[in-house]
Amino acid sequence: MRMKLQYELQNCTLDLDYRRMFLSFIKKSLEESDNKFYQEMYVSSLKTKRFTFSVQLYRAKYMENSVLLEEPKFDVLLSTADYGIFLRFYNAFLRQKNISFPVKHENVMKLSKIFLENEITITLEEMLISLASPLVVREHIRETNKDNYYIHSDEKFLSCLKAIIKNDLEGHELLTETMVDELEVESVACKFVLVKAFGSRIPASLGKFRLKGDKRLLKYLYDCGMGSRRGEGFGMFSLM
Repeated sequence: MRMKLQYELQNCTLDLDYRRMFLSFIKKSLEESDNKFYQEMYVSSLKTKRFTFSVQLYRAKYMENSVLLEEPKFDVLLSTADYGIFLRFYNAFLRQKNISFPVKHENVMKLSKIFLENEITITLEEMLISLASPLVVREHIRETNKDNYYIHSDEKFLSCLKAIIKNDLEGHELLTETMVDELEVESVACKFVLVKAFGSRIPASLGKFRLKGDKRLLKYLYDCGMGSRRGEGFGMFSLM
């Protein structure tokens, strides 16, 4: 399930860390609309966020600490497989329509329109995808409390990606570890990107992949995204 949010801006300058900006908007919206759900999502729980989003900037010029837009507007695509989460987001965003939300660079963002995207049915066991936001694959090392990041060309990329998916599916009734083991992920036209976000520089992959596997798993990945930090605006893809 996907929705598109359209925003108007006061000027054409956004902070380079625009994912953090939109995440702040999500938290404010949920806190004001459904505080119990907000507490479950962001205060009392460390569970994986089963949603993803992509901030879409058009004809943007990227500077050292900011993004210059040709027009004072941008869109966000948000997606999840969980109807309950989708409904809570939708209701929370409705309450924020046409309300000013101050951001950096003396700017103000205002949600102007919300569109519900048509539901996609996955009918084949193979699909070509294009990443709408960078794919992050992170391995946390408990002994050192440090993170290792892998890109599409790294040897541990696929095994770590599958471990992330398995962890996300823990307790799911229909999607199994065997489905994940049998999932094939092939990079088709990918590149390494270093994303400045959330106070750090995050190694990631961007481009096209070919996925082959159970249709139910492919649908879940389409709805919830793929990889790490999806709830921070990574790992969303579209079908080609």
